[in-house]
Amino acid sequence: MSASDDTPRKLDFKYKIGKVRQTPPVLKDPRTGLEYIELKARQNERVYGVTKFVGHYKEEKKLGQGTFGEVYRGIHLETQRQVAMKRIIVKAENDLFPITAQREITILRRLDHKNVIKLIEMVYDTPPNANKDTTSVPQAQPAKSFYMILPYMVADLSGILHNPRIELQMRDIKNMMLQLLEGINYIHCKKFMHRDIKAANILIDHKGVLKIADFGLARNYYGAPPNLKYPGGAGLDAKYTSVVVTRWYRAPELVLGDKNYTTAVDMWGVGCVFAEFFEKKPILQGASDIDQGHVIFKLVGTPDEEEWPLAKYLPGSELTRTSYPSTLSERFGKYLDGTGLDLLSKLLALDPYKRLTAMAASKHQFFSQDPLPTETLNLPCEESHEADIKRYKQELNQSMTQQPPPAPQGHILEKSTTPGVPQLVQLPRGPKADRTPLSGPSEEKNVLPRISKYAPPVDR
Repeated sequence: MSASDDTPRKLDFKYKIGKVRQTPPVLKDPRTGLEYIELKARQNERVYGVTKFVGHYKEEKKLGQGTFGEVYRGIHLETQRQVAMKRIIVKAENDLFPITAQREITILRRLDHKNVIKLIEMVYDTPPNANKDTTSVPQAQPAKSFYMILPYMVADLSGILHNPRIELQMRDIKNMMLQLLEGINYIHCKKFMHRDIKAANILIDHKGVLKIADFGLARNYYGAPPNLKYPGGAGLDAKYTSVVVTRWYRAPELVLGDKNYTTAVDMWGVGCVFAEFFEKKPILQGASDIDQGHVIFKLVGTPDEEEWPLAKYLPGSELTRTSYPSTLSERFGKYLDGTGLDLLSKLLALDPYKRLTAMAASKHQFFSQDPLPTETLNLPCEESHEADIKRYKQELNQSMTQQPPPAPQGHILEKSTTPGVPQLVQLPRGPKADRTPLSGPSEEKNVLPRISKYAPPVDR
């Protein structure tokens, strides 16, 4: 043994200690109960709250594209939290920032509640995937756009209701309704109308907290805020457009052309969502604006002058000349008892001044009787969005038709040309099947293949 072998060797470490990048801790506001993360001030930012993608955000997946623009799922690099990046479309012909996006950004910056989606910041940059083009052909530099950075939510209510693997109990429904009413009441007391309440705009995070989203049609109102009896008023001589809210969730006063409507238009949408919990689909699916009025009156009945005195003064009052009886109890009596039907009927009251406000609805007896609402909403850890509904329907059709599972890898399915003879299954390493026709007539209808020992028997 040489002297060199006695010298101790320097150990080779597989992992080297270096500078560890720590993520900021999650803090909680004792006043509002909201969680937040404090970040250091960024350098070289001209406008507060507006940044760029490079060094701050990383794209993971493109979620969708439509008339509104593009939505990406990404990562906030400083906190390693998932975010949704919503691109704002700016039309080239006028090159003006959309008024709906301006309203949405302004309103979201002024709202701070656990049941309302939070706008993290804005990004002004080229699309996240603009630098991924590896072709050698030079291309024009893509134009910059504005992006809204929002927290990423694992599910929305429309996707949950259509997911066949999620079964909601009455305790869960009461929990979500109370969260929805709390968020709506906060929005109304802040002097805003959402004007697009529907299941797809109600998001749920991984902790079971409900978030009201999509304020593209929201606006402020000038009247008094709502109370336990009356909704928030439109204001003196204030006229708003009646072409708001998705048609199936549109309140009857909007269908009849009212322009002096109140915050009660949002409460009609809450009632539609409440009923949708049980039928798993929108309950008032009108084919047109006029048909929507007929569909509403077929459910809750045509109003008389005592039930809705001001209906005769609206532009579309001719719809009130119909004579439909109410079918609400017959349709939802199999899901709800008398107390639940009372809450649903008051949320779907035709007269907006007799419709429950969010403040009054949250105090309804329905939420204080058994089964009581769950304290925390626990849903399966599965993403359920409106975009997944098509996949859920395909899974349902496959289960109803009882289609056999696909053949394992390595098996070959061959179609026989003879009617009435089943397909032959051939293994990859087995001997080739002898397809020499049997002795007999040469007509194709009488030709039968010889049965391989690897194939199932055939009844002749």
